[in-house]
Amino acid sequence: MVRVVAGYQKTCAWKKDGSLWCFGDLLTDVPSQPRALSSPLRVSELKGQAVALAAGDSFTCALTLKGSVWCWGNGTEGQLGTGRKRSSASPVRVRLPCPG
Repeated sequence: MVRVVAGYQKTCAWKKDGSLWCFGDLLTDVPSQPRALSSPLRVSELKGQAVALAAGDSFTCALTLKGSVWCWGNGTEGQLGTGRKRSSASPVRVRLPCPG
């Protein structure tokens, strides 16, 4: 592993190859029903190689080598930067600059 970040009840890390792995309380396709994982799960939906990672209270974001930002997790207050108040179990691309 290259780097590890921790958010509220979850931890994520990325390897030298840019792949992301997370465990702890993660969203499923039903955001109101997170599942607790004791073994890391690969975040396979990310488009591009991760070069930076940040974990918030209930969401995670990754910056890719090509400069795009992808976030996933709880987005009910707009945390994912998509301009919508919607959660996502899979990474969604952030429109930059983030809508207000």
